[in-house]
Amino acid sequence: MDEVYDGLKIIEQRTMDLEFQIKNNPFVKKVPTLRTFKIVERNNDRLQMRIVTKSRSVPYCDCFYVEEEWNVASLPGGFNSCALKVSYRVIFVQSTIMKSMITGSSASESKTFWTAWDKWMKDKGMEF
Repeated sequence: MDEVYDGLKIIEQRTMDLEFQIKNNPFVKKVPTLRTFKIVERNNDRLQMRIVTKSRSVPYCDCFYVEEEWNVASLPGGFNSCALKVSYRVIFVQSTIMKSMITGSSASESKTFWTAWDKWMKDKGMEF
């Protein structure tokens, strides 16, 4: 039987177990995290991935997970480049009074990460 995620057939799946360092928090210094990469569409012109990130061993981490959707598409005209669109959402699996704080922190951290990634791409000359 083929594995399905969110109504989409999973073509390929990989997991990565890692720890994120946490700054400016006196109680938590690192967060063990499992990231699951699921390719749900792949052809010559397009790649779509869903990435599910679940943290462990920190307060309220069992209440939610973060899902990213990556869409990579080749540009018309045969150029040796592509367009990347990334979106994310916080999915709550349990009710919590910390929902607004979790959502706000996720938005802030996501913006910080993608701003740094964009700068890195520009510094490497990979954006035009």
